[in-house]
Amino acid sequence: MERFSVYYAGFSAAHEGGISHTKADPRPHGHDFRATVEARIDERPEINEALFALTSEFMGRTLEDMMPGAATDATGIASWLMERLSLRFPSIIKVDVQAAGHHGYVTREPRRTT
Repeated sequence: MERFSVYYAGFSAAHEGGISHTKADPRPHGHDFRATVEARIDERPEINEALFALTSEFMGRTLEDMMPGAATDATGIASWLMERLSLRFPSIIKVDVQAAGHHGYVTREPRRTT
């Protein structure tokens, strides 16, 4: 039977702009996020440590600084985390990111070549 492990990290991050009800709002504002990583292996503390280290980099910075040119929402964060984690840990099968107060998760699965 195949085994899976799940890792979690919560973090806060700010981004610029966005839409505030009916008008564009250029001011930076923040969100609380939760990242969930699923791997196709027994538990490995290195994955949890890497996830924590990556999400800790967001503290005190804007998403635009961390991910220049990328989408600064849950989709962009999930893609950014997946790219970095799956290079080091090929057993990772998905990364979910949810912003507090928003519905649903955004999932990114690694790109596989056949």
